[in-house]
Amino acid sequence: MTKHSEGDAARVPLSYDEELRERAQKQLKAKAAFRQGVMNYVAVNAFLVVLWAVTGRGSFWPIWPILGWGIGLGFQAMALNKRDSGPSAAQVQAEVDRLRQKDVSMGRGPASEAPTSPGPWDRPSAPQDTH
Repeated sequence: MTKHSEGDAARVPLSYDEELRERAQKQLKAKAAFRQGVMNYVAVNAFLVVLWAVTGRGSFWPIWPILGWGIGLGFQAMALNKRDSGPSAAQVQAEVDRLRQKDVSMGRGPASEAPTSPGPWDRPSAPQDTH
């Protein structure tokens, strides 16, 4: 995994512990947002039920926002459980390979995809004579 800072194209590799910490922070923020959403849901829909009761108790129209918003909260709750797993290493590698091939086909890849012959710096050094 890499970390991107805003406005900076440099990539800083993360250690596994840093990646886990970052994922945990995202997960905790998502859970806090979900709890806030549930509190808003209860408060607004309670207000709508009170409004319905005060205005004459006709057909129970607050059921529509209750059901619609409730379905949205249900999907958000399901997403919280799936968000923690993240992509597997194989999925990440497959995506990297796909993007690399796309870049090469569009001429944005490295200048040379073929392996180059080793330079003098790649050869093992010979033992030095000290006589």
